[in-house]
Amino acid sequence: MGSNPESLQLGNIAMAAKECCLSGFEWDGTPVGKEGKLGTNDSYIVGDNEDVAILVIADLFGWTFINERLLCDHYAKEADATVYMPDLYYLSPSSPHHMTLTSK
Repeated sequence: MGSNPESLQLGNIAMAAKECCLSGFEWDGTPVGKEGKLGTNDSYIVGDNEDVAILVIADLFGWTFINERLLCDHYAKEADATVYMPDLYYLSPSSPHHMTLTSK
């Protein structure tokens, strides 16, 4: 993959992943954070502690996937921290349509 953000496609990343990495389920819940910016990157941000921060790097399902956001919510609450999950891959927000959903 080149450095051109437009060249990154979720489908290409998912195609390179092993099949076992593409199965799972969506967690129940509603994220409590908000979308904002970290530098110039779109980001999911949750928490309000100015002294403690956690940077989460999203997996191949991206920064908009509900599981990723609920995990950030959990970190923010348990660690009393502000959690930032930026879109480092410049992927268009999309559902994890490459995921094979399994039962919980």
